[in-house]
Amino acid sequence: MAISSLTLAVLSCVACAHASQADRPADPEVVELRERVAKLEGKITDMQAADGERWLTEERAADIRGIVADVLADADARASFQDSGAAAGWEKGKGFFIRSADGNFVLRIRGQMQFRWVWNHTDNGPVDDDRYGFENRRAKLWFSGNIVDPSWTYEFELQNNRSSGAITEGENLWIQKDFGEGFKLKVGQFKAPFLREELVAATQLKAVERSNVNAKFSAAVVQGIMASYEAEMWRVSAAVMDGFGSAAYAAGGAAGFDGEDQEFAGAARVEFLPMGTWKTAANDTGFRGTEPTLLFGAAAAYQKAEYGTGTNGAPPDFNNNEAEDFRATFDATFKTDGFSIAGAAIYRKLQTDDTVLVPVDRDQWGLVARAGFFVTEDIEIFGVYEWGELDTSGVDDLSTLTLGVTKYFDQHNLKWTNDVGFGFNPVASDWANASTGWRADSADQDGQFVFRSSFQLLF
Repeated sequence: MAISSLTLAVLSCVACAHASQADRPADPEVVELRERVAKLEGKITDMQAADGERWLTEERAADIRGIVADVLADADARASFQDSGAAAGWEKGKGFFIRSADGNFVLRIRGQMQFRWVWNHTDNGPVDDDRYGFENRRAKLWFSGNIVDPSWTYEFELQNNRSSGAITEGENLWIQKDFGEGFKLKVGQFKAPFLREELVAATQLKAVERSNVNAKFSAAVVQGIMASYEAEMWRVSAAVMDGFGSAAYAAGGAAGFDGEDQEFAGAARVEFLPMGTWKTAANDTGFRGTEPTLLFGAAAAYQKAEYGTGTNGAPPDFNNNEAEDFRATFDATFKTDGFSIAGAAIYRKLQTDDTVLVPVDRDQWGLVARAGFFVTEDIEIFGVYEWGELDTSGVDDLSTLTLGVTKYFDQHNLKWTNDVGFGFNPVASDWANASTGWRADSADQDGQFVFRSSFQLLF
């Protein structure tokens, strides 16, 4: 720029010197010099403008870089919760999470939506032969994780009330301490350690719903305390609770500590795993690629109703004092690449020495068998057979067969299950259950069938 300015000045002086001789005719050299000066002035102007724009561009770039750096720093601070080192995100099979940097505080959020359509047909005469409709069978949120350190875990569950739609407490409301070496202690509300079918999560069932046998003999959800021990091939758990189905949300659930319940109730279960892992043994589904898994289980449960003022009665069938209810079960599960089979036998002894009602002494039995086979990578066909005997006059044995198919879009996270059940005997009112879709048949009217279609989403 300095050289250009000096050149322009020299040329201007030369031009002026020649131009001062106005009385002389135009000199061709002067004309040429003037043209050259004009051209140089134009180039210098362009160079000055270009240099100014370049400077302005660099200044803007520096400003933009500074803004970007500030935004990234702010985003990093927010993501790390004000430099605490905490993390948040989503993990497959575990849901959304918030975790402190040291892992001592973890909150996981999971959810389930299970929507279904049920059609039931019976030959009941004056009662509607066909009943059908849609149901929001399950809508749940689970909040779980650990607090203080990873040995203290918890789970808090909310669910929709199927009748009113209100949000209520769910099945799992507990705190657990892991003492290491496989020993744990749990307090709160949880599934009693009894029937295998009940303990398999509702999110991972083979059919649309659990069996009628399970509904009749399960100890269900209880409130109490449970100790457990788990090793590579063995798992043992024992619980003391208010009573079978004592959770407040369950039908006939217990009131406060001074409410009528049981004098004593307890359950214990032992499992042996000679093949596979506890993770693969969590359900009965043998997806393609599943390693061979074999599980044996046995359990027993006992409760005795309150004496003197009891009106709830231990069994859901009775309403008397000091009713004793003993239950035992044995089950086996095998699953491998694309195939699974499972079964359980249940026994229940009901006794009472009621001074008002006729004394009761009954031996009741139940059998359930399930099998499934994957015809493709994501389509499974299955069958479930149930048999039950209540040792009650006028009550027919339960005998039903259910066949179905499931399309897995993302294993149990997203699936569509359809099944149809057929009753070989009349389904007595003692066996009928709205949750399973079965109604009570009229006397001597067999052939009831139930069609169920369920769509499930887990997140």
